[in-house]
Amino acid sequence: MMHLTGYKPVSLDSQKRLAVPARYRKWLEEGSDNTLVVTLGLDTKNPFLELYPLTEWHSKLQKIGKMPSLHRVTQLIKRRVVGHATELNLDKN
Repeated sequence: MMHLTGYKPVSLDSQKRLAVPARYRKWLEEGSDNTLVVTLGLDTKNPFLELYPLTEWHSKLQKIGKMPSLHRVTQLIKRRVVGHATELNLDKN
């Protein structure tokens, strides 16, 4: 598993697409079947997005599913991270 770290403000192009640097595209394509999941990070004071290849997302969902469902932190994770998750398709450009 590869972790992308750092902070870089990004913007969308006129077709509302996000440019992914070439050095990350291969890694994202390998574990994704060209489908990614984007969601909110947990930090509400410094908002950020998390991006997962589809296989990594499924693994994360399995881990979240094993957490105690009545625990406050689990409910926060489900509400913020899982509740805001959106699948996206990688295009070839």
